[in-house]
Amino acid sequence: MEPSSKKLRPYQVRLVTDVCRGTEDILVEQPTGLGKTVQIVTLVAMHLGQRFSHAVISAPQEQIEQGFVKRDYQRISFPDCRGAAVHSIQVPKALIKGARESRLGSVKRVIHYLRQPGPLDHAFACTHAALNRLTGEDLPEDLSGKALFIDEAHHASADGLSQIVTLWRERGGQLFFFTATPYRGDGRPVRLEGMRSFRRSLAEHMAEGFAPRHLESEIVALGQPGDAITATSKAKSWPSANRATRSRPANSPAKRPRQARILRD
Repeated sequence: MEPSSKKLRPYQVRLVTDVCRGTEDILVEQPTGLGKTVQIVTLVAMHLGQRFSHAVISAPQEQIEQGFVKRDYQRISFPDCRGAAVHSIQVPKALIKGARESRLGSVKRVIHYLRQPGPLDHAFACTHAALNRLTGEDLPEDLSGKALFIDEAHHASADGLSQIVTLWRERGGQLFFFTATPYRGDGRPVRLEGMRSFRRSLAEHMAEGFAPRHLESEIVALGQPGDAITATSKAKSWPSANRATRSRPANSPAKRPRQARILRD
């Protein structure tokens, strides 16, 4: 029986291609539901054993961690396009192993994984909490050739995790940040100095037909000047970028906002 397959969308192919060309630390900013998980899996499958010898994927919750481990597809295919060297790549179940697949415990498994001589044939997924418990002594002195993918990377500036991120850079490892929230309430930066950023706005997603072009909601799509929706839409008068909701008369009853529904990859 043929293994199940997931086909990348054109914007996902563009993102993977752009990241592959970069040699710096990477920040990917995309709204929720655009398929950041499959993009991370694709990058790991393409580069593990070549561009980097080890790959650690850190997720904020166990449920998200399991999304990398217990996938419902074993092949990722690319849309038909000229110049493609291969039209699909294999992503077998053993490609990414989870922290909870052993009685050692998450922290000990992270340490053991990083200390194995590479290149390895599998990546390792854990939670932010597991990384938070690591110390400088737990990490190898030389992390060159080792990649750290952080999902929901706005958490990377928090106490604990930020120390691991700093050590990872100082010891020669490469960082890949993925987030839908490129800011923090405490003002700490999400994008680190020297990090290359790739951004896709909800407005662009709407313009290409992957989300409704018009939202019947009091929560509106905000983009940057020049984004297709913010630049051309005339159907509605959108509020300014620093106002997320429409105003209403003071005596008007409050309405519960309805968010646009976007299919999650």
